[in-house]
Amino acid sequence: MALQETHGGIEDFETWLPHIAKDFHIRCSRGPSPATGGVAFLIHKSLTENGDDITIDEFAPGRVIRVQVRGERRLLVGWSVHNFDLSKAQLNRIEKKMKEDYDLEHDGCRAVVWIGGDWNFRADGEEVFDPAGERKVDRNEGPRPGQKSFDSALAKYVNIGSADLTHWCIASASYSRIDRVFTNLPEWALLNSKMTAGVWCDTLRLKPSIDSDHVPTWMLNMYSNNRRSLDFWNKSRIRTIPKARLTVRFT
Repeated sequence: MALQETHGGIEDFETWLPHIAKDFHIRCSRGPSPATGGVAFLIHKSLTENGDDITIDEFAPGRVIRVQVRGERRLLVGWSVHNFDLSKAQLNRIEKKMKEDYDLEHDGCRAVVWIGGDWNFRADGEEVFDPAGERKVDRNEGPRPGQKSFDSALAKYVNIGSADLTHWCIASASYSRIDRVFTNLPEWALLNSKMTAGVWCDTLRLKPSIDSDHVPTWMLNMYSNNRRSLDFWNKSRIRTIPKARLTVRFT
């Protein structure tokens, strides 16, 4: 479970969400202030084994973290990304590591990598829609901050996005899709998978919001050959608890 805009750290989880802290391994990175940023990665304790080594690399405080679960026979990597106010040095380091992760191996097997969050730019071919969510808006804009670095870093990864609109931008009064997941799953796994995605609530309900906002989205990847599944829940800006965007749950 990868969370963004948490506006806090491990102490806040233990204080305000003790039932979550009890069941999950939590790795956090605080933002520059309690009112800004903050990211976390949570892994349910039932999905880990004794001896698993869970580590966190902080690539941008409160904005980008990489969490790794290394076991005797497996290696899982998850990134939580909020592409906002990242320096060139931070982008360079992130780009280098994401490229390395694509071919990462452990004990002769390829590691599984999932990268997701709020990218703050649209994928190639994505459109922008008016407040009714029906008519495409002609918005000619150059690359967004960080976009060139992430496009390069993620060039080999598979881009997974919802067909539904996920984001309301109050500045342009328009909807788009800027919340996506990337994976390094090999071709054989993709050919044996059935992926579906959607949103948990009506995106148009965000229009009265006083600020730009996201809706909860989900992605399910079903493996037909072994009945295993990977669930991805993208929860965004929950008002009553620390704001969350991308959840990754392995079952």
